[in-house]
Amino acid sequence: MLRRTAMLLATTLWAMPARAQWLNPHLDAQRWNNLRRHQQRNRQPPRAAPGARSAEAEALRRQRMQQLRPEYERRVARDGQAQADQWLARRARELGRQDGAR
Repeated sequence: MLRRTAMLLATTLWAMPARAQWLNPHLDAQRWNNLRRHQQRNRQPPRAAPGARSAEAEALRRQRMQQLRPEYERRVARDGQAQADQWLARRARELGRQDGAR
């Protein structure tokens, strides 16, 4: 029993340096990777939140809504809500394409 315990202890102690030889380069690689990631993140400009609009884009959207409102209301009275909504969606797509082309 004592001999078996001594063999187990010797085997465990002998295997520990082998594990440490693998672990040190692995940990170093993780540290360098973390450092690189943090440095790259700090170089990039901050991202806007999804769906966030700039003040300029919001002002342009409000201006266009005001321009389209009279025609939209005429179309609602003449053609009905569903047809007016379809017209508005088509017009919004056209304006979006024009803005995207700039």
